[in-house]
Amino acid sequence: MELYGMHFNYAGTSSRTYAGGFYIGNIDEPRLTSVSGSANIVTLFNRRVKARHYIDTDWDDSPLEFSMEIIADDEQPLTLENQRLAKKWLFHRDGFKKLFIDMDDDCDHESYETVDDTVVRTYLNCIFINPEKIETDSGIIGYKVDVICDSPAGWQETITKTITVPSSKIFSITIDSDMHEYVYPKVTIEMGSSGGTLSIVNNTDSSSRLTTFANLGVNATFVMDGRTNLITGNNYAKFVNKHFIRLLDGQNNFSVTGDLKYITFEWQNRRYL
Repeated sequence: MELYGMHFNYAGTSSRTYAGGFYIGNIDEPRLTSVSGSANIVTLFNRRVKARHYIDTDWDDSPLEFSMEIIADDEQPLTLENQRLAKKWLFHRDGFKKLFIDMDDDCDHESYETVDDTVVRTYLNCIFINPEKIETDSGIIGYKVDVICDSPAGWQETITKTITVPSSKIFSITIDSDMHEYVYPKVTIEMGSSGGTLSIVNNTDSSSRLTTFANLGVNATFVMDGRTNLITGNNYAKFVNKHFIRLLDGQNNFSVTGDLKYITFEWQNRRYL
């Protein structure tokens, strides 16, 4: 995803006009060329065959960090008022904020795509810290910042898919994520008029890994969020095996046992830069 030469939206505010207008540049700083944050491979060396065996990818220290420059649109000195507005807007926010590339500048459509007739954009979740003034003989024309992200890759906006469970109790969900990791969705479950026991299995993942609830109420509706191990209402006590639904890249084929009426999946694909 190209950043440089682009207008942007940060923390819900467009850079096109706010505080005089800004774009992302690289006057003195090198361009970001990394596709993702750096990961570590966990391996075990087998002396018998003189080869490494892959165990896992360690992403703990992988979130992206880089420097970039935010330059005035006309590259002319900023007024004192626009300096104040820009500094308050951009620097040291109270948590990670979304950084989107302006779609009108993205001629190659790298920062967005269409999924099920809906445009979804890719963003970095980040904080700008350690700002420094960029000055010419005439005055301040922008700022250099360190960009601290929460992740080794970009986030795609949330995709939502609601399925009316067919009589066959079989359905599919398709994931298209660049990272070869499980995707843990937020799942909203609505039971039918019978309630009772519900079992859901992603056969693409493991046909023996059941997500099961017992003694659910009639027309019960609740949320299961595998990202935070959340089950709403008093339904965690009814969660039999504690297997949160997880998704693999590609088509995930589900089968259901029980009186499930509707199921809604919400997830975010990941995109390398």
